[in-house]
This record gives sequence, structure tokens and C-alpha cells, in this order.
Amino acid sequence: MTSRITLLALALTAQFPVQAATFCVANSAELAAALDAADSNGANDDVRVRSGSFTAPVGGFRYEADPSDADNSLVLSGGWNGAGCVARTLGAGATLLTGIDQRDVLHVMNLNSSNAAHTIAIDHLTIAHGGNSDGGAGATPASLQFQQVSVQAVGRIEHCVFRDNSSSISAAGPSIQSSGTLTFRNNLIAGNSTLNGNAAGAISMGNGHAYVQNNTVVANSMIGLAYTSGWKMELYGNAIVDLSNNIVWGNSGGASVGGSTVDLYPSSYSASAVLTMHQNNIGHVPAAWLPAGHVGTVSVDPQFVAAGDWRLTAGSPLIDAGTGSVGAAGGLGSSDLDGAARVNGAAVDLGAFENREFLFGNGFD
Repeated sequence: MTSRITLLALALTAQFPVQAATFCVANSAELAAALDAADSNGANDDVRVRSGSFTAPVGGFRYEADPSDADNSLVLSGGWNGAGCVARTLGAGATLLTGIDQRDVLHVMNLNSSNAAHTIAIDHLTIAHGGNSDGGAGATPASLQFQQVSVQAVGRIEHCVFRDNSSSISAAGPSIQSSGTLTFRNNLIAGNSTLNGNAAGAISMGNGHAYVQNNTVVANSMIGLAYTSGWKMELYGNAIVDLSNNIVWGNSGGASVGGSTVDLYPSSYSASAVLTMHQNNIGHVPAAWLPAGHVGTVSVDPQFVAAGDWRLTAGSPLIDAGTGSVGAAGGLGSSDLDGAARVNGAAVDLGAFENREFLFGNGFD
């Protein structure tokens, strides 16, 4: 894209030359400038965002890889502390990117069709209060727009919270498109609302392979009737999507099927696409929509701690109910959304949080 280089971007580039490709950002202007520099500097970039609150500019924080950067990678991560961002607090609550209920929050895209190999990773961020009432950008997702078109692309989004985003015409939750390999793991999508779009967002795969594991998708709502309030999976071409250990529960409004709101909306546009499901708890999904051979699909009260605290109580039937045999490349991951050990018992729990012997506040406000 045509670079939007500002004086601050030039200063950041001088501080972190191309060969270093590491940015430690402490405020919103620095984050916008770092992403702007990263999308065309010809390097593999590591953008470390310090703990705190970062207000998105009009149009959102943006990374749009230049053709010259088609084969370079980006890591965007939160929870960093101290000079140089050498110490880190795990858990998504430490770093908040906010749209102040008026702006899209984050756009991360590599749309180069050269099929160059690259990785984009986003982790340990809370993306909240996105809206699209500024500048007529209503057709873009309110929280996260993530796109990779190369079949050799690798995408990873984990340990993130997408909450309290709203949209009038598009997805409120994260909107993800990939033709490569995608891991979406240990994330919370909660409290998002829309008038005319998928409230919880969507994952759209074209000829790629997605591992969608240990996410909690809850309390998202839609006022209109054209779309679902729940989570949409779109499969094109030879796409493969593996869903395992997810909780999709308590989403409201939107299109009704069989007299109930749809929590999960799998939609295949190709006879060669494959959807597999293992050990998921889904509030409502029509039986005809489930893939043949799905394993362990249940619909039971998760027994969350409280509204707004989507951890599981000690009596939840979803504790130790997950599977580690199917899931994201690299296994379950070492930690849950809180940054605690991923397995704390006989087996992995369902959802983004592993149950602990003690309970504490949600830390996301």
C-alpha cells in the first residue's frame, strides 16, 4: 500500500532500523506508526505493545503488507512492560486496543497473491469497544479484520479477547479470512452486538486448513434477522476446518432455526471442503448442519462463574471434557487465556479458560 509515513513513523524507523525490526510501543501514535513502518520495511517485524490502553485512530490501527513485503512476517503482541519491552505480563487483559465505540479497531492484512510464505501472529490483546460510525467505514468489521490470501501463509490468533464491539452493517466480532494455515486458539468472543452482520464474527477459509480450538464464544447479540448472532464458519474450495474444545453458548437474536437462536453457523460452499468437530459445547445448532462423524458435541449449561466472568465453576461438566488428540498444530498450547497452564487435571477443559482451584475477577474492564 502507499505508506502513510509520518514524522513519528520516521522517528520509530530510525530508532528501530530495518535489520532490527523490533518495535516497543507505549502509546497509540507509536503503535499506528510502527504498523505503518512494518508493512513496507522489507523485514520480519515484531511489534510489542506495552500494557495499557490504546485508542485506535479513525479507520483503525492498520497493517497492510506492501507487495515488497509479501514474504515477510509480523508478530503483534501485548502485555509488554519496561524499557525495551523485555518483560511481559501474560493474559489478554494487560493491553487494551479500543475503538471508543466509534471506530474500527484493528486491520491486519497481507493480500499479496504471489503465494509467498509468511506468518502473521496476534496474541495477548483485548480488542474492545470497536464501532464503525466514523468516516462511513460501516462495511468493515468493528473489532478485527484479518486477511491472508497466500496458500503458504501461516496465521495465528490466540490469547485474545474480543468484547463489547458493535456494528451497524458488518461483523462485530473478529472477521478472519485465510487461504493458508490458521490457528485460532484460547480466545474469548463476548458481548459483541450488531444490527446486520454476524455478531460473534466469522472464520472464512479458502483452500486452507484452520485449527479452531479452546475458544469461548458467548453472549453476543444481533437485532436484525438476516444473519446469526453466533459464530459463522465458511468453507470454500478444499478448505479444512477443525473445531475442537470450544464453548459457543448464550448468543441471542438474529435468525431463528427451529425456534432457537443459532449459536454456530457452519456453511460449506464446496463439496470438497471438510469440517470436523471434536468435543464442542454448543447452545443450539441444527443437527442437519453438523458434519457426519462429529464427535462429542454436547449442549449443556457451562456453569460459568458469572455473567461477564466466563471461567468455569468447579462443578462445570466441561472440566476435563476436552481432547488433545485433535487440534492446532503444535498441540494445545502451553497456557490458557489467563496465562496459566493449559491442562490442570485429567484432560483439557473446554473453552478459553482452564479451571483453577481459586477464582478471581475477570480483569478485562
